[in-house]
Amino acid sequence: MKATMVIIFMFAMILGVSNPALAWTEDFDSYAAGSGIIGQGGWDGWDGDPIWEAYVSDDQSLSSPNSLRLDATSDVVQQFSGFNSGQYQISAWQYFPSTATGYQYFILLNTYNQGGPYNWSTQIEFGDGVVFNYVDSIELPLIMDQWVEVSMIVDLDSNTQVIYYDGVLLSSTTWTDDGVLEIGALDLFSDGGTEVYWDDILVEPMVTATEHTSFSRIKTLF
Repeated sequence: MKATMVIIFMFAMILGVSNPALAWTEDFDSYAAGSGIIGQGGWDGWDGDPIWEAYVSDDQSLSSPNSLRLDATSDVVQQFSGFNSGQYQISAWQYFPSTATGYQYFILLNTYNQGGPYNWSTQIEFGDGVVFNYVDSIELPLIMDQWVEVSMIVDLDSNTQVIYYDGVLLSSTTWTDDGVLEIGALDLFSDGGTEVYWDDILVEPMVTATEHTSFSRIKTLF
């Protein structure tokens, strides 16, 4: 992950991003396969509880060799600071096996503190054959047995978010109704879901609201 952060820093400097340090990526490749993610790379269990462990896995990966496997009781959080103005691209890749059961969630909070308070901005549910956005109840068919990108453009200056699934528009809503204009935390949560994988997660400032790049392009630029 550290090497990727350097690449993003260099790429942002070339494009003239005003604050390139505010880019964050995670590819899980610097951790040992089979290890718990809590306590590594800034990851924690929900409310700081280690019972919600998720595991680094080499069973599936978009960028070799690892991804993050969520099991039935996984609920892991990555907190952010400084994402409080401007436009951002957020992307993550998911592998949802056709044999998986239960429900998985990709959640972004504008406010997160252990024990509360919390305030949710994005809650996308995966399961039962559909991808469902809780904010406006829009859904798309769930794609299984391959890596699929979940991506967003978040504009904190205009309080908007646009969400795509496999390049198809899922939703366009406000970022928050009663919270703060900040990207506070990412929460990967399993509600009894089995063996779903996440890889190559990216939060990066955008040069403009329409000009952005993908995680895979950043990794191959240098």
